[in-house]
Amino acid sequence: MTERYHVAADGVHMRITFTWTDTKIYARPHGYAFEFERLPADGYAFENWCDSGDPLQRQSVVPPVQLP
Repeated sequence: MTERYHVAADGVHMRITFTWTDTKIYARPHGYAFEFERLPADGYAFENWCDSGDPLQRQSVVPPVQLP
């Protein structure tokens, strides 16, 4: 896995990309990214958590199609 961090010139936005290149698992590289925005100095970050035992919270997770 390769992680790349990019902070925009404005110093407010940041993007982190993750690329998986394990040929035993993936037919081609698999990647995804997260984008963040800096909070103002007086901002507050709320905690975010989930309960995997709650069927309503885990319904958005779809198992990937398995190759034979």
